Amino acid sequence: MRTIMRLLIPSLVLVLAACTGRSPVGHPEGTPIQDLTVISYNIRVGFGPGDRSERGGPTNYLDQIVEWFQDQDADIILLQEVDRDTRRADNMDQLEYMAEKMGFHGVFAPAIPLPPDGQYGVAILSRWPIKDFNVIPLYQPDYERTNPDYPAWYSEQRVLLVTEMETPHGSLHALTTHLGLTEAQRKIQIEEIATVLDGLPGREPVIFGGDINALPEAPEVRPLRARLNDAYLASPEPIPMEERLTFHARNPNRCIDYIFVTPNLVEVQSVEVPRIQLSDHRPVMAKLRAFFPATR
Repeated sequence: MRTIMRLLIPSLVLVLAACTGRSPVGHPEGTPIQDLTVISYNIRVGFGPGDRSERGGPTNYLDQIVEWFQDQDADIILLQEVDRDTRRADNMDQLEYMAEKMGFHGVFAPAIPLPPDGQYGVAILSRWPIKDFNVIPLYQPDYERTNPDYPAWYSEQRVLLVTEMETPHGSLHALTTHLGLTEAQRKIQIEEIATVLDGLPGREPVIFGGDINALPEAPEVRPLRARLNDAYLASPEPIPMEERLTFHARNPNRCIDYIFVTPNLVEVQSVEVPRIQLSDHRPVMAKLRAFFPATR
């Protein structure tokens, strides 16, 4: 009987914490808690999963993507491959369009100008007000000049979008990016991101996600793993690799999209890669519990 009780008590503590709103072990009684759903999604400018011959207008899929976000009751959405005022996107400000349909706050971070007046980049949508943000240019290689064998898009400018939003219980930092196509690029870019992470307030929850373009075992990802928990692995029931595959959406064979969170300040309740085909990537969705400094 004593052995059974020793096994049951830890589980009962977690259940009571969830039911009463009290903090689990490791957080003082009265620690403010915020449960939230976070999605990271490379939306491919709303063109859907097909090749160029299959593309329709960008709103064909953008509306479906917004509806899916709403169905998931998402709180924070980290977006990659977003257009603003480009010809290919019918001169639409895609972030503004999604934010208005959802009643969300949003910030767009331009990475590449697309003449005559358009921009392409990453963005964040939030249920809560975004009180501050910063767009940080990341390392850009000069392959066009130094190696003509590389196509021009290997030299794309990449950016990191850093936001601070005001949840009902305090400030939370959400970051997103879309990294380069070679290990050499990503190594430098991730080192730059690590420096930014080191400069964020240590007592406030951080959620970082995006299209990293790197496999889970890639050595260049180690600086992220040294600072943040990979949601795939931090979940109470880590999902097997075959269920983490995010690209290509129709027949995925690699995991290159992620959500990372700060240890101790953010708990991963669950994580999944939904099997939807509204882009050439599949999204990553995590149910999280964030802990904030007690105000008393």
